[in-house]
Amino acid sequence: MNEVNQTNETDADDGWLDGEEDPGLSPAPQMPPEWRGPATPPPQRAEGARPQAVPASEHHAAHLQETSGSAYLYCTMSQVFREVGPESYKLYLLKVLEDAGNPTDPIERMLIEQIVLAHHNTGRLHVRAASADHLEEARVYIGAAALMTGEFRRSVATLKSYREPTRTPARKSDGADRDAKAGREGLGGELVSNTGGEADEGTIPLPEPLEGRGGTEESGQAARAKRRRA
Repeated sequence: MNEVNQTNETDADDGWLDGEEDPGLSPAPQMPPEWRGPATPPPQRAEGARPQAVPASEHHAAHLQETSGSAYLYCTMSQVFREVGPESYKLYLLKVLEDAGNPTDPIERMLIEQIVLAHHNTGRLHVRAASADHLEEARVYIGAAALMTGEFRRSVATLKSYREPTRTPARKSDGADRDAKAGREGLGGELVSNTGGEADEGTIPLPEPLEGRGGTEESGQAARAKRRRA
């Protein structure tokens, strides 16, 4: 009996009876923390709120408006800069437009794109002329580059004039007004009024001619006859 009591006391002193787990049992499963739980699903959209697909015509029209200039530049310059992709040409042209003031006028943006296209294709023609095998071929490329350079300069001048505001015609100066007023006055200082007819339009008054073509000769003969009689 004493041995049984000693055994119970020994088990009580081990500590697992005072709230500690029995080492012989499997540990209780631990709950995961809250941040490891499954994400809350997003709320379901209503049927009418679903985004509509953009029609193909509008999609292609947007590309023509935004990327056609860079596409032309890529197609003409891809044989010169072989490692440059279409995205680089697009970013380059957008940077040029931004440096030029980022205009919203579509005509002004087209002029800037044409200037960029003419500039780079002038360089491409010069490269072709430098790498030509025959002299006549080089002359053709040099001539085409000269023509393209002229188009580049004319496009720049057109862009400059397009950006300038419309100018009103200059008013006549006071001196021009005085000259016009003096031309409308007669010899005696009287103001001559034009009736607006065909005879008065753009005509200048001339002195009256002598009557008859021989008037001068007859007056001379009469003067000589008087001297003879005297």
